Amino acid sequence: MIDCSYRRILCAFVILITFSVLTTLPLSAAQAEAFDMAKVTCEDIPDEEDAFLMASWFNGYIAAEKGKTTMSEEWIEKFLSTLEQSCEKYPSTRLLHIARNL
Repeated sequence: MIDCSYRRILCAFVILITFSVLTTLPLSAAQAEAFDMAKVTCEDIPDEEDAFLMASWFNGYIAAEKGKTTMSEEWIEKFLSTLEQSCEKYPSTRLLHIARNL
């Protein structure tokens, strides 16, 4: 469960946007395919809004790997900052690599 007690609006926004992204991922016309987040690179992020969505998703993913159930605004901000620096130098960097190295 996400701890939304102190930032309800931010949490609601992140949950809504994350759900929207996950439900509108590109699908094959013939058959729905899985979207492998481990393969997402800097080149796949067209703008800041998508970067924030990815940061939110990866925050939850990394938290789950560590057995945590809370969102971290600090982690998201650090991810976005690192994302900007890494992507500028290495556009083919995978976001999962960035997330796991924070």
